[in-house]
Amino acid sequence: MKILFCNIGWMKNYQGQADDDLLIGGGSFVNEHGYGGEVTNFYSMNGNCYGYVRVDKKTNSLNLERIEKVNKVDKDFIDDVCVVWVARDPIEKKGNVIVGWYNNARVYRYKQESSFLESDSGYWFESNEDNCVLLPFEERDIICPRFKKGFMGRTQYWYADSDESIDFIKSIKKFISNYTEFVASTKSKKGIFNTNPELKKKTEKKAEKRVIQYYKTNGYTVDNVAKENKGWDLEAKKNNTTICIEVKGLFGDGKRIILTPNEYKHFMEKDSNYKLCIVNNVMSDKYYNLYICYFCIKNKKWVVIHHKNNTIDLKPKIEEKISAIVTLE
Repeated sequence: MKILFCNIGWMKNYQGQADDDLLIGGGSFVNEHGYGGEVTNFYSMNGNCYGYVRVDKKTNSLNLERIEKVNKVDKDFIDDVCVVWVARDPIEKKGNVIVGWYNNARVYRYKQESSFLESDSGYWFESNEDNCVLLPFEERDIICPRFKKGFMGRTQYWYADSDESIDFIKSIKKFISNYTEFVASTKSKKGIFNTNPELKKKTEKKAEKRVIQYYKTNGYTVDNVAKENKGWDLEAKKNNTTICIEVKGLFGDGKRIILTPNEYKHFMEKDSNYKLCIVNNVMSDKYYNLYICYFCIKNKKWVVIHHKNNTIDLKPKIEEKISAIVTLE
C-alpha cells in the first residue's frame, strides 16, 4: 500500500464552513481568511471527493517518486495511493490524530484547478466517495507523531518513508485495512462518507432562505415556484416588476455552479429580470456570500453584484457544456 500523510485543519465534517463546524487550525491563511481549501475534502462531487493540502511554495509540487519508491514517474499523477488525513485535536488536546483517509486515490504532482463546484483552492487528490472514510470524533484517537525524528515535520505532508517510522506505518496500514473490511462485512455506513441527499437538500433550502431574506429586505414579496418547472426557483415582485430567480447553494467558498439545460435556456435569454443567485458558505451566518448574476441591458453583458456592498465586483465566466441522453432499445 502506497501511503501519504497530509496535515490539515480540524473539522467535524469537511463539507464546507457552517456555524457549528468551522475550520480550526490550518495555518496563517486560515487565520487570515477564515477558511482553507480543506473545508470540502469530504464533500462528494459527481461521486468523487477532492482533497486539498497546503504544499511547500518553494517546490509547489508533490514528489511522486518518493510515494511510488522509484527513480522516475513519467506521468504527472499516480494512482492507488492511500492519503491519510491528520489534524490537531482542539477538543481533547491529543495532538495530531488521524481523522480519515482516501483509499485508492489519485495523487497529482501539481495542483489541479477546480473544475467542479465546491472549491476555488484547487486539489491534489481525488478518490471515489466509496473509498473515502471520515472518522467520527470518538474514533479519532490514533496519534500521528510530529516534529519527531523520522516523522512529519514542518511541511503539511509526509511521505512516511523513514526507517524510524516503519513499525508505525505498518500499524496504520493494518488499522485501515481492518477498518475497511469491518465496514464492508457489516455494511455499516459509520465513518464512510457517502452522497447524502438530505444534506444537499438542506443546502438548497438554506440558499433559498438567504435569497428570500435578501429580496424581502429590499421590499419584494417572494414566491417559491420551483415545483412549477419554469426554469427558476423564486419569483420576487415589487410594484409592476417581477424578477425570476434561480438559486444555487454551495457548502464551500467556490463560485462555480452547473445549470440544467432548462435553467441554461432561460439564463441565455438575457432578460435583465432574470437573476442567478449563488450562495456559497451557505450554512454559515458569518461567512456566507450571496452573488447576484444578471444581464445588464445598458452595458450588454453579464455582471455580478455582492449582497454585502451591492457593488459590481465580478464578471461571470460562462462555459457551455454539451450533453446527451442515450437509450438502449
